[in-house]
Amino acid sequence: MKAALVVVVVVVVAVAVCAAQNEVVVDAANGVTLSWTIVNGTVTMSVAAKSNGYVAIGFSATGDMVGSSAVIGWPGNVKEYMLNDKTVDGIVPVSDPIIHDASATQAAGTLTMTFSRPLVYPARPIRPSGRQSMIWAIHRTYQGLMQHQGHGSFEIDLETASVASGPSRLRIIEAHGFIMWTAFGVLFPIGMLCARFMTKVTNSWFRAHRMLQVTGTVLVIVALLLAIDYFASSGLDHFSSGHPQAGICTFAILVFQVFVAAIRPHKGARLRKPWFFVHAWLGRFLFIWGPILVYSGLLTFNSLFGSAMIPLLVAHTIVTALIWIAAFMLERQRRRLRTIQFATDSGDAAQQHNSDRLAMGFHVLFIVAGIVCGASGQGPLLVDSPRNVVLSWSVGNGSLTMSVSMDAGGWVGVAFSPDGNMVGSHAIIGWPSGVSGNIQEYWLQSQQPNGVVPVSDPILTGASITVSGATMTMNFTRPLEHLGRPITLSGMQTMLWAMNMQTHGLVRHDFRGAFQIDLSSGASAATSARTQLIAAHGRVKGCASLAAAQPSLGVLMWFAFCVCFPLGAMSARYLTHSNLRWFHAHRVLQVTGTLLMLVAFALAISYVQQAAGSHFATSHPLAGLCTIACMFANFLAGLSRPHKESPWRRSWFLFHSTIGRCAFIWGPLMALSGILTYQSLFGDSILPLLYVYVVVTPIIVLIAITRETLRSRATRPSGVATPQ
Repeated sequence: MKAALVVVVVVVVAVAVCAAQNEVVVDAANGVTLSWTIVNGTVTMSVAAKSNGYVAIGFSATGDMVGSSAVIGWPGNVKEYMLNDKTVDGIVPVSDPIIHDASATQAAGTLTMTFSRPLVYPARPIRPSGRQSMIWAIHRTYQGLMQHQGHGSFEIDLETASVASGPSRLRIIEAHGFIMWTAFGVLFPIGMLCARFMTKVTNSWFRAHRMLQVTGTVLVIVALLLAIDYFASSGLDHFSSGHPQAGICTFAILVFQVFVAAIRPHKGARLRKPWFFVHAWLGRFLFIWGPILVYSGLLTFNSLFGSAMIPLLVAHTIVTALIWIAAFMLERQRRRLRTIQFATDSGDAAQQHNSDRLAMGFHVLFIVAGIVCGASGQGPLLVDSPRNVVLSWSVGNGSLTMSVSMDAGGWVGVAFSPDGNMVGSHAIIGWPSGVSGNIQEYWLQSQQPNGVVPVSDPILTGASITVSGATMTMNFTRPLEHLGRPITLSGMQTMLWAMNMQTHGLVRHDFRGAFQIDLSSGASAATSARTQLIAAHGRVKGCASLAAAQPSLGVLMWFAFCVCFPLGAMSARYLTHSNLRWFHAHRVLQVTGTLLMLVAFALAISYVQQAAGSHFATSHPLAGLCTIACMFANFLAGLSRPHKESPWRRSWFLFHSTIGRCAFIWGPLMALSGILTYQSLFGDSILPLLYVYVVVTPIIVLIAITRETLRSRATRPSGVATPQ
């Protein structure tokens, strides 16, 4: 009897312990908490988070997303999924759900999801004792399957309620930003200042320079590995924006700079001067580019995660300003000392004209730019000739029947857009599958594949897709009038098209474009008026195909940033002692370039206003506005030139020449930025213009370097050694 009583007591105690409510805080920032009870081989879990969208909890064997089983829920919908991939397409509902009593409720900004499942299930096991790897994710606003806005991993012992958080993906990218700022915003600039200004002060300058630069390089490598790990684990494209592209190019330059430093020849060697020239100018470039790249990273972080790293932004601005103020003051002091030495040695200090001011000139503006930083039928209509995009349609009985064909092997898509933008459009996308193919309607909620969301109430009929040779043709019928998806029958309807050349399914397009069409009259242009405006702007800036540009406008506008401004700056720099015609040439070139730049700016404003888009949706318009403000200020400075005897003459010259030198460097960079932006917006090829840049820009730069070298030799006083 006593033994039986003991057994009963043990069982009761065990049940009570197992049924006890356990609760842990998984992520305090997002308010993610997990509570559970275990009774009779069943675990009942409740997940809460600060979210008005969805919340998800996953059981993982390794801590990774891929291969896990997850429960995802929002009010009125809680289901089980297998996570086969890191895209929305890889989230597949299970064929044999095991959860029950599932619900999701919303209250006071907190979403709580509750469900029960068996502890033991061969296909989706969990560990009742010992460490169980789990993952979580939330979207703060969207109720449906979309790329998460917050996620993380942790390990938990369901028996003891002990939890250990895994590394947050967000924290990894934050660490990347902080480490890069430490390298490019602090260590590299201070190391360069040591080499520039401490050579005559202490013999320890070289050790300080080497220590700072090596430390910064090691930190850059660590930060690069963190970024690679983040993109690899998040399933994102490593080069989905301009910042990673610029970052990898900068890293390549840094590696080359380290290699150059490692092969430093001795002071008496014949190659010492060429080595010093390369090493010094690469350092000056990184001194300029580093702060801009940091600002670019902060903007990219904000666009990806919707939050700004305000403390780092403030710290970067303050530290950069202090470093630049110190550099400017030290450079002025260095120039005074060299002028005095020159006057002592040669007796003619007037020949020392603006020595060593070239680097400091464009440095200042770069940092400013970084901060500021009845039945009828129509068609066929050839929408895009290179991709053979052809559109045919007919209108009758309140319906629109449309056929679109393209030279594609993956998928084809066409969309009805209210404003010419991808986001907010209603699209029909299809690819071959079975007899009639796979054709569905989607809402385009973002520019990522996970933002392409199937509509809940499709309105298509008679949809099919056929393939003939290299051409894929999609056919469908839809009503003309629909409350949620209206189209314009009389008047211009803006439409989009896109294609993938190889892959079936919702993957990123290879080519795309926009056009406007009057479905009643058939009046159309292969490129919409808005696209023509931005293409004209691109041609002005050198950002569109020369083959498609109007010869007069395209050539003149390309001259503005790639010919007029550089040649005008060079005439003022190198022809002042030859004859008086340099000033007329300088004035004509700069005024022409400024007027053409203003025309391009007006076209860009007109495009954005007609498209009802954001003027600063990408970094290129922001940088462009800063550039235009600086160039126009320089134009006004040119008009207000004081007399030679005026006390303001020296200050005016410093300002005017500094902006001119910056334009000489910044112009090609802005052109490349425009090329990438135009390509991302319209998918047009700009290789011909890129070839022109690759040929013309190096020629102008080589001429400038040659003239600068000759000028430096002619003005260097005897007895003054080249800084080592």
